[in-house]
Amino acid sequence: MPERPSRHARSLRRLSARQRGVLVAVSLANALIFFDQTSITVMLPAMQVEFDSTSTELQWTVGAYLLTLAALMSVSGRLADLYGRRRLFVVGLFVFGLASLLCAFAPTVEALIAARLLEGCGAALTMPLTIANLTAVLPDDRRGWAIGILATGGTIFLALGPLVGGVLVDHASWRWVFALNLPVVMVAMWLSTRWLPESRDDGRSPPDLWGLVLLVVGLSALVTSLLNVHDWGPRSARTIIVSITAVVALTIFVVVERRSSHPLLPLRFLRIPLVAGSLTALCAIQFAVLAVTVYLMLYMQLVLGYSGVVAGLLFLPTVLGTPLLSPWTGRLTDAHGPHLLVTGGLLCAAVALLWIAVFSPARNVLLLLPAFVLFGVSRPFVFTPAGTGPVRAISSSARGLASSLVTESRQIGAVLGVAVVGAVVTTVELAHRTGALGTGFDNAERRALDGVLTGGPSGTALLDGLPHDQARAVRDAAADAYAVGFSVAMGMVAAVMVAAAIVAAITLNRITEQDGAAS
Repeated sequence: MPERPSRHARSLRRLSARQRGVLVAVSLANALIFFDQTSITVMLPAMQVEFDSTSTELQWTVGAYLLTLAALMSVSGRLADLYGRRRLFVVGLFVFGLASLLCAFAPTVEALIAARLLEGCGAALTMPLTIANLTAVLPDDRRGWAIGILATGGTIFLALGPLVGGVLVDHASWRWVFALNLPVVMVAMWLSTRWLPESRDDGRSPPDLWGLVLLVVGLSALVTSLLNVHDWGPRSARTIIVSITAVVALTIFVVVERRSSHPLLPLRFLRIPLVAGSLTALCAIQFAVLAVTVYLMLYMQLVLGYSGVVAGLLFLPTVLGTPLLSPWTGRLTDAHGPHLLVTGGLLCAAVALLWIAVFSPARNVLLLLPAFVLFGVSRPFVFTPAGTGPVRAISSSARGLASSLVTESRQIGAVLGVAVVGAVVTTVELAHRTGALGTGFDNAERRALDGVLTGGPSGTALLDGLPHDQARAVRDAAADAYAVGFSVAMGMVAAVMVAAAIVAAITLNRITEQDGAAS
C-alpha cells in the first residue's frame, strides 16, 4: 500500500501555488535572520585572529546588528502599512543581502561593524513583516499551522547557526557564512516579487519620528557606554557623558510616548499587570539567551579549546528544547495560564546559569552539559506562555500594538544581554589579568593579551617574545581571566532571572476581568 501522506504534507497540498510560494519566501527570510543571530558567535575567534581586534571590537560585531534591529523594528510595521508590505519586505531583503555581501568582503573590523549595522537595518525591515505577509494570503483555518511552521523553522536555523558556521569556519572561512546568505536572499526576493501581493493600510497614522529618534539615540548611547567601558574606563568623561545621554534620551522617550496620540510603542499597556509581567519575562529570558549564546561559545572555543564544529554541537542542547516543547507548553498555557509556567521557567534558567557560573572555572564541559540541557528546557516555558500574555490581556482591536511590544521587549533584551554581559566579562577579565600579571596594560598590550587565546598576530608576537615557561604562564593567566569573567557574568544573569521570576510571580497571578478589556 502507498504510504499515507503526513499531516504537514496534506496541509501543503491544500495551499495554492501562490500560498506555497509566499510560505517559502517568508520562511527563508525568517530562517536567515535567526541563523545570522547565532552563526556569528562561532566566527568571533576567527575574526579576532584575522583583524587582530580587541574584545570590545569583537562584541560590537554582535551588538551592532542587535542594536539596529531593536531600534528600528518598532517602526518598520507602520512604514509597511503606509508604503506597502511587499515593497518594504523586498527592500529589507535587498538591504540584508547587500550588507551580507559587505560583511563577506569587509577589509577591516570597522568595516565589518558598519556592515553589521546595515544588516540589522535589513533584518528590522524584514522580520516584522514575515507573519503579516504570510497571513495576508492564507485562509483563517491555515494561519495557525503556517505560523507554527514559520516558528519551528526559525528555531531550527537558530540551533543550526553555530554548527553550520563552525563547519565553514573550520574548513573554509568565516566569510563564507555571510556569503551563504546571498543565494537564499535572492530566492526569497524572487518568490516575493512573483507571488506576494501588495497590501497597505492608508488609514494608519505615520510613524512617531520623535519617538524613533529618541529610542535610537538612547539605545545607541546605552550600548556604546556598556561595550566601550573596558576601553574608556568606568570613570572616564566619555563614559559618563554617553551614559547620561542614554538616560536622558530614554527618559524623554518615555515621556513623549506616554503623551503621544500615536506612540511608537504603546507604553500605556504596561499598566496592565499581565502585560508588564509578560514583557519583563520575555526581555529577561532573551537577555539570558544572547548572553549564553555569545559568551558560552567564546568560552568553549577560547578557554576549552574546542573547534567551531565541536562548540556548535555542544551548544545544541541549549536550543533544542524550544521546538520540542513549545507545542506542549502552549497547550499548558491554554489550560492553566502563564503564571506557574513562566515563573518556573525563569527559575530553571537561573539554576542552569548558576550551575554554569559555579562549574565553568573547572574547565570541564561534562560538568556543564546538565546545565545546557536545563537551560534549553527552560526557554519554551517562558517564551510561549509569556508571548501569549499580552494577547490575553489586550483587546483584539489593539493586538497589533501588543505584538510590537512583545517583539520589541525581546530585541531590547537581546541587545542588553550582549552589552551588559560583555561589560561584566571584560571588566572582570581585565581586573583578574592585572591581579595575576601584576601590572596595568596600555592599549597595545591589552590588544596583544586579547589575542593570546585566539592566536592573533599581536598575541602570538607577545608569546614568541617570552621564555617558554613565562609564555605558558601568560596564556594560562589569560584563560583564567576570561573564565572568571564568564563565571561572574553568568552569576549576574542568574540573578536577573531570579528577579524576573519574582516579578512574574507577582504580576502574572493578577489576571483580572479588566485585563481582556484593555485597548
